[in-house]
Amino acid sequence: MRLEIDTKHINKYLNKVIKDDRARYNFLKRAGIEGENQLQAAAYPITVSGELGRSIGHDVISKTAVRIFADSNYAQEAMETGRKPGKMPSINALSIWAAKRGIPKGAVFPIAKKIAKSGTIRYRKSGPKLVTLAIQRIQDKIMRKLIPSYLELYD
Repeated sequence: MRLEIDTKHINKYLNKVIKDDRARYNFLKRAGIEGENQLQAAAYPITVSGELGRSIGHDVISKTAVRIFADSNYAQEAMETGRKPGKMPSINALSIWAAKRGIPKGAVFPIAKKIAKSGTIRYRKSGPKLVTLAIQRIQDKIMRKLIPSYLELYD
């Protein structure tokens, strides 16, 4: 999953307030850290192994944008739309998930079959779309917290 948090919509503030390239980089770095934290928080209820949360990171890709990424193969699907019907999920991963939730071992295979047949609950209920919600929270936090703190520093 590759998400780019485009700061072009706030460039008027950035251009007006942060003229120094290093300060702009620091601003984008803080925005990236915030984005990474928001996506990790959104990933927490989905995975018990922690693999999804550990795969999330960020990098500043230009003077106006930061990219938030998750190198997990199933990140976008798991967080945004849920797993659609099709192949059975990994029994090993599902066993870890079930054990940490106190679900008996005997229920793992039937759960895997149900997911293969019908998809996950997130897929069947069409949401909530956690990536979309996290992006909205990130952009809101940039506008409400990061920009005002930089306005105070550079006024």
